[in-house]
Formats: sequence, structure tokens, C-alpha cells
Amino acid sequence: NFKNTTMADLQELTNEFTQLRETSVNSHDGSHVETNEQKSFFEKKHQVMLALKEKIPKGSAGMEVIEAFGKPDQISQTLDAHNIAIPTRVGVVLQNVDHLLSEPRGYYLIYYWRSPHDYLWFYIEERGEKVAESGWYLTHNQ
Repeated sequence: NFKNTTMADLQELTNEFTQLRETSVNSHDGSHVETNEQKSFFEKKHQVMLALKEKIPKGSAGMEVIEAFGKPDQISQTLDAHNIAIPTRVGVVLQNVDHLLSEPRGYYLIYYWRSPHDYLWFYIEERGEKVAESGWYLTHNQ
């Protein structure tokens, strides 16, 4: 169901995102570290995320998001940073979170762009595990 793409194109974007994602994480403590270039709009990581997002239209299976972007940085039932979010990357082990994801509502798969406060999200609806919508959460513009 990937939109207007060949598997080779998708795999190339996925590989590039994975590589860019790994270079923005501090190997010592898992924090996100970006150069000045990585903080600007339309830099390489942002472009790759935009391109991958376009390949996953509304109605796609939630697993297609994970296949394209990899394991999310967070899974959350809201986009409100003050509510519960389940970190899923770098040194964090998921345990006993089934009850959070099995409640009768959808959830957000969150992928950091510049840091945990600027990210791409996909809302996965409860029934059918399909992408209901997606978008960007940006705390400020540069």
C-alpha cells in the first residue's frame, strides 16, 4: 500500500533515515545531538522524513510506518508532552505496556526530527491498526 514507490526506492529512503537517525543520537546517554545544519528546515534528515511520510498515505497499515521508519522513538496516546508517553529507543526496555496500548483508543507513533520536541507523528486508529492521520509537531520555527 506504499504510495507511488518501488520497493527499491522505499528501501533506499528507509536505509538513509536509519543512518541519519543513528548519527543524531549520542552513544553515551541516548540523548539527541544535532549539528547546526541538522537543526534547519529541509536539511537531509528532514527531507528524508518528508519523503517517507509521503509514501505512507492515510489508510496504510500501522506496520508500514514501522517498516519504513523503524521502531518509533515514542508511542503515546496523546501528543501532549505532559501525558503518558512510552519511550522506545536507546536503552529503554518496553515492559508491561500492553495495558496502555490495549485501551479502546488509538495511539501515536512518534519519530524525532531535531529532538524530542520536534517530531513527525502517525496516529494509528484502534480498529484495523490503520494510519488515520499524520503530521508534524514543531515547537518553534527556524
